[in-house]
Amino acid sequence: MRNNQYFKEQARKDLGGRIFHNDWLMAFLVCLVAGAILSAPSALSELFDVENESGTITVTVSLISAAAVFLTGPIMLCLTRIFLKKARVGGPIVFGELFQGFRNYWDHMLLGFMPALFAGLWSLIPIVGVFFAIYKGYGWAMVYYIKCDNTTLNWKQCMNRSAEIMQGRRWELFCLQISFIGWYILGALALGVGVYWVEAYRHAAETHFYERYRRGHSGF
Repeated sequence: MRNNQYFKEQARKDLGGRIFHNDWLMAFLVCLVAGAILSAPSALSELFDVENESGTITVTVSLISAAAVFLTGPIMLCLTRIFLKKARVGGPIVFGELFQGFRNYWDHMLLGFMPALFAGLWSLIPIVGVFFAIYKGYGWAMVYYIKCDNTTLNWKQCMNRSAEIMQGRRWELFCLQISFIGWYILGALALGVGVYWVEAYRHAAETHFYERYRRGHSGF
């Protein structure tokens, strides 16, 4: 799609135009650390997933795995804020900003937890539940951007405004995301860590998706 090409062009400009430019390297670093933090509970659960005479310690493992849900909101909000700031005012990416979301933890945690909860509930519907969950999930894709621009809104208001922005645009965002598959394959071949170079590229492109479509909606 023509719009998606525009979003990707703007993303490359934000990141300096080259994958080894300082801006792209810093964006890679924050995406790498964010990914490591969010995947840490799953990695730890593998360490605790040991067999004893009673069988697998499933409860402990499940609790550790679920911990990522409670980290997603604060981390993703700050990651979004970093890319939004880069798109709007430029300047260097400040690594320390990745952890500022923990200052108002409960508010930011719910921003990540509640959409995941509702998507999970939708997925429980027999046969078509997964499709409903994906559809709803794309409707809530802009919650972090909206929170960055409207810090007084709660999680429910952010979800509602995201659904408003995404009305009729879910397919376009899906196509934008799917267009990075080839890049992700190349990134995976680069010792796996290359996917975070692509993550930086995708986040920057999605930021410009938000920037274009937020205009004309109430509160923006």
